[in-house]
Amino acid sequence: MLKSVHLSNFAIASDVSLHLDPGMTAVTGETGAGKSIMVDALKLICGQRADEGLIKEGLDQSVITATFDIGALPRAQAYARDMGIDDDEIILRRVLRRGARSKSSINGHPVVLSQMEALSEHLLDICGQHSHIQLMNKRHQLEILDRIGASMDPSYGVAIESVQSSYSAWKAAKDNLKATLAKIEESQQQRLLLGYQLEELDELQPIAGEFEEISKEHEVLERAEDDQGSLNSAIYQLEGGHNDDGIPEKIGSAIAYFEDLADRYPELSNAIEMLGNAKVEITEAISEANSVLRGISHDPDRCAQLDKRMSAYFRLSKKHMTSPDELASRHEQIQKELQEMPTQDDIGDLEEAVIKSQAEFDNASKAIRALRVSCGEEIARKINEVLHRIGLEKSRIFFNIVDGRPSESGSDDVEVMFSANVGQSPKPLSKVASGGELSRVALAFQVIEAEYAALPTMIFDEIDVGIGGDAAKRVGEMLSRLGQRGQCLVITHQAPVAKASDHHMMVTKVHGETETTTSLRCLTDSEREQEIIRMTGIDA
Repeated sequence: MLKSVHLSNFAIASDVSLHLDPGMTAVTGETGAGKSIMVDALKLICGQRADEGLIKEGLDQSVITATFDIGALPRAQAYARDMGIDDDEIILRRVLRRGARSKSSINGHPVVLSQMEALSEHLLDICGQHSHIQLMNKRHQLEILDRIGASMDPSYGVAIESVQSSYSAWKAAKDNLKATLAKIEESQQQRLLLGYQLEELDELQPIAGEFEEISKEHEVLERAEDDQGSLNSAIYQLEGGHNDDGIPEKIGSAIAYFEDLADRYPELSNAIEMLGNAKVEITEAISEANSVLRGISHDPDRCAQLDKRMSAYFRLSKKHMTSPDELASRHEQIQKELQEMPTQDDIGDLEEAVIKSQAEFDNASKAIRALRVSCGEEIARKINEVLHRIGLEKSRIFFNIVDGRPSESGSDDVEVMFSANVGQSPKPLSKVASGGELSRVALAFQVIEAEYAALPTMIFDEIDVGIGGDAAKRVGEMLSRLGQRGQCLVITHQAPVAKASDHHMMVTKVHGETETTTSLRCLTDSEREQEIIRMTGIDA
């Protein structure tokens, strides 16, 4: 419920406050007094784009504040909770600034305009004298049928969710199939290239770490002959040859001389010990060198074999623009890429998924079709009763439901058909109803929807234009009944409509010496009587 609205420096409203109670509140006043200012302000609270021209002339900003009680609005409560608001009192504030973007807040917390717009959808429903234009849209007609139907029958809402989810699944399956087919077509050349590369790598069968190992072995084999010569030369120098003593023998001879002199020169004992150690180490070195020499194998065939494999590594690494050591991982990568590429074998499963999801969507569409037909008949019956009570006694309305293009709403094409007179064939509402008839049809839909759901505050902005006499009185009675189910604010020029209200407010224009402002006040019983007399006089 809308509890209050405060306007500060908005249009010609310097400081206007509106406090609302449950039920129907009529807002009246002379033409041009500023009745539409309140509606314009509430539209901005609902997220409508702002215009600097709405800021009071000569000032830099305008402030609109609306306070709501959402205790009886479960949809609004749920949305507010999703935003982290647990309070049943919601305060929407919009600040219009000259030369700058407007600012919005909910319960004091800054929000983007889209958040305010989304929440306000559950708080306010503004129906103006041109709102019936929406009713001429077939998509909107379907939305009304589904919204009222879901309020009438819980299974209706479940069926809507089912058709939406099944359509999404069907669409996703079709998109997946289409994307896979396109990917298969696009990947043909890539598959051929990778296949050729894989064949070459399969032939090589690169192994991680192998290139480093065979490189070292190849280097050893390639230098074997030179290495053997070098070792032989070194051993020859150590062992001696051609009847020459080797170094160990020469050291042994030197030790023998030192030992003969040791008795007279004791200080030679250290030299004898060092030479003895040197002889042992040199003899061991010669032994190790001979052992290495025996281990060196000059194998030209093995060397050629390794040379060929290394050349294959170099050739393929150049093709793949990588190092020889990385060919093994590249081999695995190509195998993985080919395995992950979609093939014609994948298409069968995807086609089956499309067929299965389409069948589920078809079943869900049939279920919602049955509910739309049955609920549509009941809704049309009730709307016809309302139309007959508000001056369209001979009119007839019904929902024409036929096969349509599949969508998230199902496979139904829904259109409201209307006939205003007996003997007149029903035709699409958008083509045959007059402005006054459309206004009353829109009101009838609101009345029926209010029977089944907790509606937000309803704002009716001169929807009774083109209606007079007894029809206006009945419209007033209908609006009063809507107010009894919640709250409605009715801006009207019709005395019978104002007379049916629970509360009556009057807008007046005040002309000062330097400016013109508008004021809004709640009328006493006697003031209300005088205002209705004035309005009746205008009608006369």
